[in-house]
Amino acid sequence: MFVLFPQNDHARTGSVNGLLEDRTGAVWCGTGNGLYRLEQTNGEWTLRFVDIGLPREVEKDMRVRALVEDEQGALWIGAGSGLYRRWPDGRTERYTTEMGLPSNEVRALLMDANGQLWVGTREGVLQITLEPGTYQLRIIRVYTAKTGLPDSNTRSLFQSSTGQLWIGLSQTLVEFVPQPSRDGSQFRYYASELGLSKLFVQTLAEDRDGNLWVTDASGAVVPDA
Repeated sequence: MFVLFPQNDHARTGSVNGLLEDRTGAVWCGTGNGLYRLEQTNGEWTLRFVDIGLPREVEKDMRVRALVEDEQGALWIGAGSGLYRRWPDGRTERYTTEMGLPSNEVRALLMDANGQLWVGTREGVLQITLEPGTYQLRIIRVYTAKTGLPDSNTRSLFQSSTGQLWIGLSQTLVEFVPQPSRDGSQFRYYASELGLSKLFVQTLAEDRDGNLWVTDASGAVVPDA
């Protein structure tokens, strides 16, 4: 059975781009019009807008595309206006190109098995570590078309159960290789051999057999096992 949670006068969300259930059981919604939390009031479920200081200079500023939670229970939000960290007490920090992001338009987030944060933007991928004790951000590296990616327009990030890191770009699927090859490259590219249309690798997922599923503008494919 499916239950529809319609928009109301207090929740003009636009499209819903991402969902996250945090460690407390709260459900967060990244939408075309900001961040929302699903709450129950008087036996009814409603979407409540959560203000994290998103600017409104252009339409994409309010667009939230990605959500992840870190080990401290902080919520990381990828928006059209930057990367945001919302602490459990409601404090919010914003990170932009002035702090090292290749672009303020954040489209994908991943907290990997080592607790490192990966940030996918329109202009490349950022690898970040959170300094223990202080929880300050330290940029490890920025990956762009200039440093080996076939293009910089990142659409999705995913880590498989075996630890492989995958990057969905606007034109191809990329596997990140921690140890560089002889030519110094840290990426393997997959496109035509998977039957991809070379137009926006949108989402990545893994089934119970460990197969990677890839969706693009033309549908879904799974590489041969």
